[in-house]
Amino acid sequence: MSKLLRHSLATRQKTATAVGAAIAIHAVLIGSVNVFGADLRGSSGGTRDANGKLLTAAEQMKRTEIAETCKGNVLLATTARAALCL
Repeated sequence: MSKLLRHSLATRQKTATAVGAAIAIHAVLIGSVNVFGADLRGSSGGTRDANGKLLTAAEQMKRTEIAETCKGNVLLATTARAALCL
C-alpha cells in the first residue's frame, strides 16, 4: 500500500471519527434538554408591561432609554475596530 493511500485512509478515519463524535455530543445535549425540560426560548416569550400585556417591538424601543457615556462610546469604537480586523 502506498504512502499516499495510507495517509488518505487515515484522514478519512479521522474525519469519520470527528463527525461521529460531534453527532454524539449534540445528541447528548439535545437529549439532556428534553430530559430536564429546559426551555430554550426564555421564560416569558417577550417583554411585558406592569399589567402583563405583551409589548410590541416599537413599544419596547420607546421604553428603552439609551444613555450616551464615554465608556459606551469606547466599547462601541473598540468593537468596530475588532470587526474591521476580522
